[in-house]
Amino acid sequence: HIDIPTDIKYKIKTTGIHTSQFIINLIKNASEAVAEQEFRRVDLSAVIKNENELIVEVYDNGPGVPEDHIDKIFKQNFSTKGDKGNGIGLYICKKNIIKSGGSMKYDREYTEGAKFIVSLPVEKIDE
Repeated sequence: HIDIPTDIKYKIKTTGIHTSQFIINLIKNASEAVAEQEFRRVDLSAVIKNENELIVEVYDNGPGVPEDHIDKIFKQNFSTKGDKGNGIGLYICKKNIIKSGGSMKYDREYTEGAKFIVSLPVEKIDE
């Protein structure tokens, strides 16, 4: 689901991270999380809010993040993937999103898998 007006152009303000980098990281993580599911679902939603904020949500129907790991998933070198992960993807993404004036969080209230919400500042581009 993408809900961004097509008649207005926006510039996403980021520092140290390309917008596609965090989206790819979140989709890759979600895809790995649903690998064992019979029916696999990974969704992406992007919406411009109040004409100055891009909200991106990536959610899946995997097992979700265990409650005792939620406070650790954005810490450097923490991974829920064992030998398959190095624990820097979410850390780097969140660090650079915050540096850009945005935020990144795990939605604890989503119960059908995992859901990550990213907010980034945007500005209109005058042509």
